[in-house]
Amino acid sequence: MYYFAGFIWLINTHDELGYFDLNLLNKVRETSIRYPALMYIYSMRERSLNKDYESVVNVIDQAGGNIPYKDRKIIKNLLRAAGASNKGALEKSMRQFEWDDEGNRVYMDESRLEESLLGKFRDEGLKYFQKKMVKELRNP
Repeated sequence: MYYFAGFIWLINTHDELGYFDLNLLNKVRETSIRYPALMYIYSMRERSLNKDYESVVNVIDQAGGNIPYKDRKIIKNLLRAAGASNKGALEKSMRQFEWDDEGNRVYMDESRLEESLLGKFRDEGLKYFQKKMVKELRNP
């Protein structure tokens, strides 16, 4: 059985936990998966705002005379900057959730987000362990 501590998976064999207390390990796992889940939810909401930013810019253009030119320009620039940030940095951040290290798309079930993220991190940790660590353990 594997346990997630931060970004390190520990192997539990026959109730031998080594230096780790099982209750502490479970609390660390719950806490460490909660924050990526919140980041993912926030990022999905930000991603959905791109169309809204463009809609507001169009409404501001149509309202033209009612808003002073300087203020209108500032608001439009801020909205466009937010949209550009979402298209650049936000999409780059979302790749860590939606794609694995090998470039394969990972399915995220939004109704069971924490379990999906936990499975993704577990799979990545196991791949890393097999790819990097097994060689070192066999050939010290």
